[in-house]
This record gives sequence, structure tokens and C-alpha cells, in this order.
Amino acid sequence: MPHASDLPSPRIAALLLAALSGCTLLPPSDAERRVPQGRVEILQNREYSASEREYLISAHRPSYFVAGYNDRFDPDIYAFAAGADASEASRFEAKFQFSGKYPLVQNIVGDHTDLYLGYTQQSYWQVFSNSEALSRPFRETNYEPELFLRHYSVADLPLGGRLAGVDIGINHQSNGQTLALSRSWNRVMLRAAAKWDHLAVLARTWLRFPEPDDTDENPNEYRYLGYGDVRAIWSPGDSTTTLLVRPATESGAFEVTHSFPISGALRLYVQWFSGRGENLFEFEQRSNRLSVGIALTDWLVGD
Repeated sequence: MPHASDLPSPRIAALLLAALSGCTLLPPSDAERRVPQGRVEILQNREYSASEREYLISAHRPSYFVAGYNDRFDPDIYAFAAGADASEASRFEAKFQFSGKYPLVQNIVGDHTDLYLGYTQQSYWQVFSNSEALSRPFRETNYEPELFLRHYSVADLPLGGRLAGVDIGINHQSNGQTLALSRSWNRVMLRAAAKWDHLAVLARTWLRFPEPDDTDENPNEYRYLGYGDVRAIWSPGDSTTTLLVRPATESGAFEVTHSFPISGALRLYVQWFSGRGENLFEFEQRSNRLSVGIALTDWLVGD
């Protein structure tokens, strides 16, 4: 169970979530930053306007709070508090994620490339457990800082598409644990975003930094977490639907999400995950999870 010091302070978390009130995909080139053409371009213009204001964190990935049921959750693989019976852990739990990015340097290479600092945190909370010994712990939290260059592109693609941008950077992901509970890896990551009207496609590929065999805590991660993934995003109106496919040499995963506005910036958020590697500690475990809750941001949302 993570200590309280491992978690962000309520004030910091509140500031981050408050900042993530609008979602964007990728900012455009200078020639298009002020010229809205479609859903992606409108959101891109909003992000670039925000990036000109000092000390502003903008949306990076979706931020949400959901409750869900995992039909294959194996509590015995976790080291809970002394005296606690792992079998008392609940398959029904809360899951939340917040994510933001900050433009460190604009136009760092020419007029079309910016340097960003990004951070994403995802937690699994046993808030529905009735066990007094377990004391409703955060059974797993994944921390993911990254530093990346974003190049804004206006390249045309077949069928009327456009390459919106390309990222390249360094990504660290860890669950903040030690010894046998530790899961982490460092990657060089390449991302590209393309759009066709209301459809956007985000593709990522990565290469893990090698580690010596005697210190490598998780040598088989790539077999289950793969070398990349592809996400399709469909947002013709107020609603947004996404499909993630992550192939792997051993066994991959897919995820389907759907969101639509319910009140102001709040969106009803539904998420279905099936496969291995939903979080770092369970990268070898297969899970099927259906979750429902609220989101502040999604990959691509309406006006």
C-alpha cells in the first residue's frame, strides 16, 4: 500500500484538475493556429492560445474518475498491510487519472517545434472494500512523467486527411514501489496524430532503454505491453468514442471509451478494457474491466 507521501497533495491535485477544463489533440502549425477549420483545428487553436499564458497547464490525456468491476482481479499478487487478508480486496474499485502538460520552450527548433513537459498519473483505489484491515488502500498507482518535442505538421494525407503533428521524447513510467513490487521502464517514444473530418488517429511506438540483466526488474514487459499502440477517436458531435488497440508478442489489449457532456465541463465517461497490462504491476495479468464515472477531459471533445 503506498504511503500518503507517495500521493499528490489535495491542493496540487485540485490545481491540476482545475486546469484540465478543456481537451485538445495537437497544436497546429503557425499558419493555421488562428484559422479554425474543423473540430481538431478549433481545439488546437484553443490550446495554443492557452500556451501563450504564463504558468498554464493544459490537457494531455483524458482526466477522469470512474468506478468499475474487474472480473479477473487477483488480489493475491499484491502485498497489502501486515495482517490483512488479500482475499478481502474487492473486485469493484475506483480508478482515476489526471494528466497535463506544460510548454517549456516554444519554437525551440525553428517556428514549428515546441518542447513540452507532460505528466500522467493513474490510480486504483480499493474504496469499496469492507475490510478494516485493508483500510481501503490505493493498491496501485502509476506515475508517468515525460519530456517531448512536438512538431506541428500540415502534411496532406490520402482521402482528405492531414498529419496534425509528430512528437518524439523520453518517457518514464513507474509504480513508485521497491524490490519485488517495483515496476518501471524508460522509453524513447514517437507519436503521430492524423485527422479526417471527425476522425482522428493517434499512433505511438516506443523503444525501451536496455538494462543490465542483473538489475532489470521487469525483463518481460515488452512481451505484454508491446512496442506501440493505435487509438482511433470519433467525435462527430458532443460525444466522443475511442478505440485503442495495443498488440504484443505474448498477448495485447484493447480499450473502448465513450463520453458525452452532462453538465458544464463534466462528461459521463464509460470505459471497457480487456487484455493484459492495464497497469504496470499487472502487466502479465489479463483483466476485463467495465467502468463508469465522470471525465473532465477526453481525447477530442465538441465545442
